[in-house]
Amino acid sequence: MGSQRESLSYNKQLVALELALQALGAEETEEGLIRVTLEYLKSELQYALTWLGRFDRSSHQLLGKGGNCSTGDPSFFKQRFTVAPGSLLEQVLVQQHPLGIPNLQEESRAGEWSIAARKFNIQGTVIFPIRYKNTCLGVVLLGSALWGTSPHAEEKLGCR
Repeated sequence: MGSQRESLSYNKQLVALELALQALGAEETEEGLIRVTLEYLKSELQYALTWLGRFDRSSHQLLGKGGNCSTGDPSFFKQRFTVAPGSLLEQVLVQQHPLGIPNLQEESRAGEWSIAARKFNIQGTVIFPIRYKNTCLGVVLLGSALWGTSPHAEEKLGCR
Protein backbone atom coordinates (compact mmCIF):
# COMPACT_ATOMS: atom_id res chain seq x y z
CA MET A 1 0.00 0.00 0.00
CA GLY A 2 2.90 2.34 0.76
CA SER A 3 4.27 2.05 -2.76
CA GLN A 4 0.87 2.93 -4.26
CA ARG A 5 0.70 6.03 -2.03
CA GLU A 6 4.27 6.97 -3.05
CA SER A 7 3.34 6.48 -6.70
CA LEU A 8 0.34 8.80 -6.36
CA SER A 9 2.49 11.40 -4.63
CA TYR A 10 5.14 11.13 -7.33
CA ASN A 11 2.51 11.47 -10.08
CA LYS A 12 1.08 14.53 -8.33
CA GLN A 13 4.56 16.09 -8.23
CA LEU A 14 5.08 15.37 -11.93
CA VAL A 15 1.75 16.96 -12.83
CA ALA A 16 2.57 20.04 -10.73
CA LEU A 17 5.98 20.31 -12.40
CA GLU A 18 4.46 19.91 -15.86
CA LEU A 19 1.92 22.65 -15.15
CA ALA A 20 4.62 24.95 -13.78
CA LEU A 21 6.84 24.38 -16.82
CA GLN A 22 3.92 25.09 -19.16
CA ALA A 23 3.16 28.29 -17.25
CA LEU A 24 6.83 29.33 -17.40
CA GLY A 25 6.88 28.70 -21.15
CA ALA A 26 3.82 30.90 -21.61
CA GLU A 27 5.23 33.83 -19.60
CA GLU A 28 6.79 36.74 -21.46
CA THR A 29 7.94 38.93 -18.58
CA GLU A 30 10.48 38.50 -15.81
CA GLU A 31 7.78 39.32 -13.24
CA GLY A 32 5.58 36.53 -14.60
CA LEU A 33 8.44 34.03 -14.53
CA ILE A 34 9.22 34.97 -10.92
CA ARG A 35 5.57 34.73 -9.85
CA VAL A 36 5.15 31.24 -11.38
CA THR A 37 8.44 30.06 -9.86
CA LEU A 38 7.57 31.31 -6.37
CA GLU A 39 4.07 29.81 -6.53
CA TYR A 40 5.52 26.44 -7.54
CA LEU A 41 8.18 26.48 -4.81
CA LYS A 42 5.68 27.46 -2.14
CA SER A 43 3.09 24.85 -3.07
CA GLU A 44 5.39 21.92 -3.79
CA LEU A 45 8.31 22.27 -1.40
CA GLN A 46 6.42 23.75 1.56
CA TYR A 47 9.29 25.56 3.28
CA ALA A 48 8.44 28.16 5.93
CA LEU A 49 10.37 30.80 3.98
CA THR A 50 10.88 31.17 0.24
CA TRP A 51 12.81 34.04 -1.35
CA LEU A 52 14.05 34.77 -4.84
CA GLY A 53 16.71 37.38 -5.57
CA ARG A 54 18.06 38.52 -8.94
CA PHE A 55 21.77 39.31 -9.08
CA ASP A 56 22.73 42.80 -10.24
CA ARG A 57 26.39 42.54 -11.25
CA SER A 58 26.94 46.29 -11.55
CA SER A 59 25.97 47.01 -7.92
CA HIS A 60 26.98 43.57 -6.60
CA GLN A 61 23.57 43.20 -4.96
CA LEU A 62 20.72 40.72 -4.94
CA LEU A 63 17.46 42.47 -5.74
CA GLY A 64 14.59 40.84 -3.89
CA LYS A 65 11.97 39.84 -6.43
CA GLY A 66 9.57 38.23 -4.01
CA GLY A 67 9.00 35.54 -1.50
CA ASN A 68 6.84 34.51 1.37
CA CYS A 69 7.03 33.51 4.98
CA SER A 70 4.43 32.32 7.43
CA THR A 71 5.47 35.19 9.72
CA GLY A 72 6.91 38.60 8.98
CA ASP A 73 6.57 41.59 6.74
CA PRO A 74 6.14 40.80 3.01
CA SER A 75 7.93 44.03 2.02
CA PHE A 76 11.15 42.46 3.36
CA PHE A 77 11.26 40.19 0.30
CA LYS A 78 11.59 43.14 -2.10
CA GLN A 79 14.70 44.61 -0.47
CA ARG A 80 18.22 44.82 -1.89
CA PHE A 81 20.92 42.72 -0.27
CA THR A 82 24.58 43.52 -0.75
CA VAL A 83 26.66 40.51 -1.71
CA ALA A 84 29.66 40.88 0.60
CA PRO A 85 32.98 39.20 -0.20
CA GLY A 86 33.17 35.83 1.56
CA SER A 87 29.42 35.72 2.28
CA LEU A 88 27.24 32.67 1.75
CA LEU A 89 25.38 34.45 -1.04
CA GLU A 90 28.63 35.20 -2.86
CA GLN A 91 29.71 31.57 -2.44
CA VAL A 92 26.54 30.33 -4.13
CA LEU A 93 26.76 32.95 -6.91
CA VAL A 94 30.41 32.18 -7.68
CA GLN A 95 30.43 28.39 -7.26
CA GLN A 96 26.92 27.97 -8.74
CA HIS A 97 26.14 25.06 -6.42
CA PRO A 98 23.44 24.80 -3.74
CA LEU A 99 24.50 25.37 -0.17
CA GLY A 100 22.85 23.98 2.98
CA ILE A 101 23.09 25.87 6.26
CA PRO A 102 22.04 24.00 9.45
CA ASN A 103 21.11 27.19 11.34
CA LEU A 104 20.95 30.46 9.42
CA GLN A 105 20.40 32.36 12.68
CA GLU A 106 23.92 31.52 13.87
CA GLU A 107 25.78 31.76 10.55
CA SER A 108 28.25 34.66 10.63
CA ARG A 109 28.63 34.71 6.82
CA ALA A 110 24.89 35.22 6.28
CA GLY A 111 24.91 38.98 6.89
CA GLU A 112 21.42 40.48 6.97
CA TRP A 113 19.89 37.04 6.48
CA SER A 114 20.97 35.86 9.96
CA ILE A 115 19.00 38.78 11.46
CA ALA A 116 16.02 37.95 9.23
CA ALA A 117 16.28 34.27 10.22
CA ARG A 118 15.91 35.20 13.88
CA LYS A 119 13.00 37.51 13.07
CA PHE A 120 11.21 34.86 10.98
CA ASN A 121 12.25 31.91 13.21
CA ILE A 122 14.17 30.19 10.39
CA GLN A 123 17.01 27.76 11.03
CA GLY A 124 17.73 25.09 8.39
CA THR A 125 18.23 26.82 5.05
CA VAL A 126 19.23 25.95 1.52
CA ILE A 127 20.39 28.49 -1.06
CA PHE A 128 20.10 27.46 -4.71
CA PRO A 129 21.69 29.31 -7.64
CA ILE A 130 19.50 30.33 -10.55
CA ARG A 131 21.61 29.66 -13.60
CA TYR A 132 21.35 30.16 -17.31
CA LYS A 133 24.13 28.32 -19.13
CA ASN A 134 27.28 29.39 -17.22
CA THR A 135 25.86 32.58 -15.74
CA CYS A 136 24.33 32.84 -12.29
CA LEU A 137 21.30 35.14 -12.51
CA GLY A 138 20.33 35.01 -8.83
CA VAL A 139 19.39 32.73 -5.97
CA VAL A 140 16.45 31.02 -4.33
CA LEU A 141 16.59 30.76 -0.55
CA LEU A 142 14.43 28.14 1.18
CA GLY A 143 14.22 28.17 4.97
CA SER A 144 12.72 25.91 7.60
CA ALA A 145 11.95 26.42 11.27
CA LEU A 146 13.74 23.12 11.93
CA TRP A 147 17.46 22.93 12.55
CA GLY A 148 19.52 21.28 9.82
CA THR A 149 16.71 20.86 7.31
CA SER A 150 18.03 20.29 3.81
CA PRO A 151 16.37 19.43 0.51
CA HIS A 152 15.33 15.88 -0.17
CA ALA A 153 17.22 13.99 -2.87
CA GLU A 154 14.47 14.58 -5.43
CA GLU A 155 14.59 18.36 -4.73
CA LYS A 156 18.33 18.44 -5.49
CA LEU A 157 18.08 16.81 -8.92
CA GLY A 158 18.06 19.99 -11.00
CA CYS A 159 20.94 21.62 -9.14
CA ARG A 160 24.01 19.81 -10.43
